[in-house]
Amino acid sequence: MKKTPRFVPSFVLGLVLAVVFSLSGCAQKSVIVSKGSPEEREDYQGMTFLGSDRSCPVYRGLCGGDLREILAQSDLSLEQQEEFYQLVCGEKCSVKGCYEFFNALPDDARVSLIRAFEFYGYHVHGYG
Repeated sequence: MKKTPRFVPSFVLGLVLAVVFSLSGCAQKSVIVSKGSPEEREDYQGMTFLGSDRSCPVYRGLCGGDLREILAQSDLSLEQQEEFYQLVCGEKCSVKGCYEFFNALPDDARVSLIRAFEFYGYHVHGYG
């Protein structure tokens, strides 16, 4: 009887993981906000992928009230503010939805939203 290997070679495992992540949406583009020094941002410390399952429960500082204040400072309509808030912090938060919403905004609205984030000390990355 032929023996099967006890472990999967690392390159095969890496390939499988890459396919799984790309199919699950983990490799998709996203809007990211961060706070901190440029060095911390380069090390990906304090970064939040807007709309990720992990950001919703973990990054309550943004979802607890800061985001509503940030959105109020932007030129987005009340409906747009609520839609974006739900995409970031709602029960069915969505990385893809945040990215698509952000990039579908007219340039002036997107710039006003970025400036509102910056006013509160956040840096916006990953859009466009």
